[in-house]
Amino acid sequence: LKIYQNALSNFKLVLEKSIISVSTIILFVSTTRFDQTLKSFQDLRVPSIIISLLSFIYRYVFLIIDEFMRTKLAILSRSKGKMT
Repeated sequence: LKIYQNALSNFKLVLEKSIISVSTIILFVSTTRFDQTLKSFQDLRVPSIIISLLSFIYRYVFLIIDEFMRTKLAILSRSKGKMT
């Protein structure tokens, strides 16, 4: 199997750009409040439907986690601490 030097160099370049992009996104999201992130998306002219969807997803993730925790607590309290 021949690996061409040009193809290998292109793959390396795409891989490096992907790693840098993902690292930048992780850094941005971890250091910026969510409302500021949404505002910056508006400034970048991201379509409003996408911003609305992100806002709803962010809100409902915490609601689902809260409901899961309540359900887990209810199961534990009814089963005397024996969760299977």
